[in-house]
Amino acid sequence: MPSALATLNEAANTNHSAEAAFITHPHAPTQADNYRKVTAKAGISPLDVSYVELHGTGTQAGDCEEAHSVSDVFAPAGPGPRRKKKKRLRLGAVKSNLGHSGAAAGIASFIEVLLMYQNGALPPQIGVAKLNPTMPPDLEERNPRTDRAPGRLTVMNSFGAHIGNTTVLLADPPERSAVVENDPRSVFLLALSAQSKYSLRLNAEALLAYLDGDGSETDLGHLSYTLAVRRMHHPFRIVASVKDMAGARRFLSTELDKMREQPQQITSVPLKSPTVAFAFTGQGAFYEGMGARLYAHCAVFREAVDRLDLLVQSLHLDDVGSVVPIIEGSVSRDEVSPVASQLAIVLIELALTHYWAALGVRPSMVMGHSLSEFAALAAAGVLSDLDHLSEHLVGREDEYEVACFKGESDLVISASRERLELLSGVLTAAGVTSTMLKVSYAFHSEQMNPIVAPFLELAEHAVYKAPRILIISPLLAECIFDSKTLNHKYLGRATREPVDA
Repeated sequence: MPSALATLNEAANTNHSAEAAFITHPHAPTQADNYRKVTAKAGISPLDVSYVELHGTGTQAGDCEEAHSVSDVFAPAGPGPRRKKKKRLRLGAVKSNLGHSGAAAGIASFIEVLLMYQNGALPPQIGVAKLNPTMPPDLEERNPRTDRAPGRLTVMNSFGAHIGNTTVLLADPPERSAVVENDPRSVFLLALSAQSKYSLRLNAEALLAYLDGDGSETDLGHLSYTLAVRRMHHPFRIVASVKDMAGARRFLSTELDKMREQPQQITSVPLKSPTVAFAFTGQGAFYEGMGARLYAHCAVFREAVDRLDLLVQSLHLDDVGSVVPIIEGSVSRDEVSPVASQLAIVLIELALTHYWAALGVRPSMVMGHSLSEFAALAAAGVLSDLDHLSEHLVGREDEYEVACFKGESDLVISASRERLELLSGVLTAAGVTSTMLKVSYAFHSEQMNPIVAPFLELAEHAVYKAPRILIISPLLAECIFDSKTLNHKYLGRATREPVDA
């Protein structure tokens, strides 16, 4: 993992010399136009460019065209701004040293320029053992080939047999920041992969040697990010979570021992992604500050929450503003209304779906319990985020009713708090264990009746799409994969009727 040699500016461009005499003949005005476009896009003056790497046709006509295009742009002689004497413009072409390299001409020039940045010197012209006697004897002393001054800008042009000009701009690499960032993570992912077992072992050996040598001061967070995000991932891989650089070295050493002693145990990862099911919990999972750490430290999750929170605010509900304080834990549970807590739960579940998608994890099937079946429908593409968040529920107290079948001997009973406390005493006396769920209303019971009609009216206007993935329905106790079953009537039943957990 060597240090950066140069920075490749995004202001690259390719054009074609339609007015050239023939396809292998450069055209100076077209090349000059490409130079101007690249420097303008990069926001630099051509007069600040210190070196131009030419294609170097090696012909009288071609070299003359290239010389004209360079002088017109980088060292103009006419009216207007002129190049200062102290700002030398150096020219070169790797072809003079390598000869014709065909399709590799562009990359050969690129490699030469990188070596020039690395060594701070221009390569001499091959085959020139003695200068022309008509030249000044101190020419080489007056024009040194070394240059390590900061701010070096290089333009590289490659001419193709299709009369095309490709021009790129390179600059000195940015200085490494000495500021130590406060990384909140307690563990770091270390991922290494290759196309074969042999290459994987070589990669692991190279990384361990780097960490023991020149890279001993490498920041673990930066290393984790580079390996996980900035590298392509191949079938043969090793992955671990480590707390510090010592743990990283131990992991690499252990894996290398395994590779050397038991190479047959190294297998490639499946070519197809595994089947993943998302299960969304109901409102009983609400607690103060749920999602606070993820919201504080994960940009993807935070951006999803903020975007969804704007949708919540757009509903203009009387007792709900922003739900972010609920997620952050800056308000107590007692201060949170039922509608706000429900919206916070489904908002977090939607944001988590976006978060997992950003990590490359997408469900093959989904299932949602109670209120969170709406989150499952949104994850399956049946409802939009706005449709989902607008399906907020409220309730009121009433009689005993089975709200959820959790198993042969496990039920959720809904009723008023007074009646539930009475039932709890009777069950305890009978030796039956019961637990009071911390929810504001008895969902899936008669307490939902007052809102079923307005809810159906609201849900009828939502757009229902065919699910993209399999949905497990707690209401029907079956799998759904059609566009007819899921509609406003289904949501009304899922709100009022008992469900399976």
